[in-house]
Amino acid sequence: MLIQAVREHLIDMDGSWMIGDSVSDIEAGRRAGCKTVRIQPANKEADQTADIRATSLLEAVSRIIQMQETSSALYL
Repeated sequence: MLIQAVREHLIDMDGSWMIGDSVSDIEAGRRAGCKTVRIQPANKEADQTADIRATSLLEAVSRIIQMQETSSALYL
């Protein structure tokens, strides 16, 4: 589905994020070429395959924004 969406909508996967709550979501995002966030309860062992781990969608979005602001500041 991700590859089809990329083709149909000309999505830049290098600048895209896959947010999911399972290992298969993270794997799909990695295979498609985007960065990944795993939504996972704090009391679970951290997923080492995702670029970011968050406990909620709100935290995931906040961390993505924070990362992008930090990387943008490096180019100023």
